[in-house]
Amino acid sequence: MAETKRTHCECCGVCCRKGGPSLHSDDKKLLDEGVLGFGDLITLRAGELVTNQITKKVEPLEQEIVKLRGTGLSWACAQLDTDSNLCKIYGNRPIECEALKCWDTSELEAMYNKDRVTRYDLIPEGHPLQELIDTHEGECPYDRLELAVQGYAAGDPDAEIIIFEMIDFDLNFRAAFRDKTGASEEEAEFLFGRPLHRTIRQFGLDVVTKNGRSVLQPMFK
Repeated sequence: MAETKRTHCECCGVCCRKGGPSLHSDDKKLLDEGVLGFGDLITLRAGELVTNQITKKVEPLEQEIVKLRGTGLSWACAQLDTDSNLCKIYGNRPIECEALKCWDTSELEAMYNKDRVTRYDLIPEGHPLQELIDTHEGECPYDRLELAVQGYAAGDPDAEIIIFEMIDFDLNFRAAFRDKTGASEEEAEFLFGRPLHRTIRQFGLDVVTKNGRSVLQPMFK
């Protein structure tokens, strides 16, 4: 028997389990109206390796994106009710979710890389948080981390020092921000992206503890 072509959403939850959507300008109202808060979002910064959902290729981001936060190793969208397979904010879902039809992805593909928002689009101009983001970006850019990792691989003795200076700054900056403001870890990951001690794994290195100190360890040999 020939398989019937799907023409409508069957609420299977598969698309939501593949990750949350990126936000576009039309989605800013979701924060203005209180549907979403900073803790519901996460920033992937320029230079991070991500899977392009259209081409399925893993490639570095040319510009940062802001996404709905995911959960678990599969990064399933945190707005998915896993018991019912229904979206918790379906009536106010982001426009990528509205555009996605698993039986015809042309609408999503047409708008996928267009008009995406950054952190600066979601924070009022001149707000002190923008200055904090600038400070963090100045000390923890991915292009500098990548160069240091390349130096480490080539045997440069100073490269490991540079890497840990960046990782330590990143951790201490987040901790100080949270202590002073009472912000959650999730809110910090929207403002400053994911911690470097985790994302350095995209370069094939892991941070492990040996003999009471942190060291770098290749993930693949």
